Amino acid sequence: MVLAGKDGGIHAVEAVEISRIAIRDASKYVDPKHWGEPDEVEPDIIIKNISEHLAPLVNALNPLVDKGVLKPGDHICYSGDDHFSNIPLQYLLFNGKPMIHCFTLSRIQNASHLVEVLSRPARKAPRQFVSFIAPLKQDTTKENWDEINQNFHKPTECLKQLLNTNDPVYKNQSATISQLCREDLCDKIIQFSTHGIFPLQTEIGNPFEQSGLVLAHNGELPDSDAVGSGNLEGVLTPRTILDLNLDFNESHLSLTACVSGLSKEGIGGDALGIEWALIQKGAGSILSSHWFVSAESAARFFECYYTHWIKEKKSRAKAYSAAIKTLNEEQSPDWAAFSLTGDWR
Repeated sequence: MVLAGKDGGIHAVEAVEISRIAIRDASKYVDPKHWGEPDEVEPDIIIKNISEHLAPLVNALNPLVDKGVLKPGDHICYSGDDHFSNIPLQYLLFNGKPMIHCFTLSRIQNASHLVEVLSRPARKAPRQFVSFIAPLKQDTTKENWDEINQNFHKPTECLKQLLNTNDPVYKNQSATISQLCREDLCDKIIQFSTHGIFPLQTEIGNPFEQSGLVLAHNGELPDSDAVGSGNLEGVLTPRTILDLNLDFNESHLSLTACVSGLSKEGIGGDALGIEWALIQKGAGSILSSHWFVSAESAARFFECYYTHWIKEKKSRAKAYSAAIKTLNEEQSPDWAAFSLTGDWR
């Protein structure tokens, strides 16, 4: 691990005795709701508290704090290799406190992505948005459907209020890939209130073709049974994004979709997933999730984020940090579920 400091220096960080296999195994259990429970497949395994288990990886930065290279409140932009990219750095314990309480944080794909971000001037939040809201067909039959539906709409309603605009909102059967193709997707806030898919470590699957955002198709809401059986016609996958040549230049994308922030290392070393494809097509910044998040938690997170970013005019990183801290104070089980990738300014 190395750190490029604000002093212009390159600082080596002492190696930590945590293997790649240990990080791979830990990445299966990032959701705190399951810590301390038996593994579903191997019940002899009790799931560890990952925020403590992987804490040595971030506490290795302490010598740089002692030297003044890193100071409390600094911003850390990091690129995680292989399975480490799926670990939420924000909840790893740094000197006993979650990292997000010590530094602001964001992710980057690689060094060239960082150079690209810094080559552009810092920008304020876009003043226009477009929203796609697509619950599952199965959601509509649940006892708490009204609550689910309200939570799916809350981030969009928040944007309407803060931006004082009636920008386009495509919901239910109209939230399709075809409609996405008809929109100008540049320099906007793009809100996806949908479900997401990603091939798990136990599954044989290529995230380039089998991860993404589940949208409506052929006049029908997405069907989880059909998607689970391999029908991905309505799924916005990385391949679909590239094949359709969608242009997200300078846009911010908010993905409430579960597991939308996960990736798998490809042959070329890239962290393949929906984020990778969006960045390839110009996205300025992305908020996405590490695990299966409740609609209520996702709605609350994005309401907080938008309030701090748009209304209070904080940087993306500070708005993100404030939203996380709010959910943590409210004892939400999903307070650390979302990560910020790309431009943090």
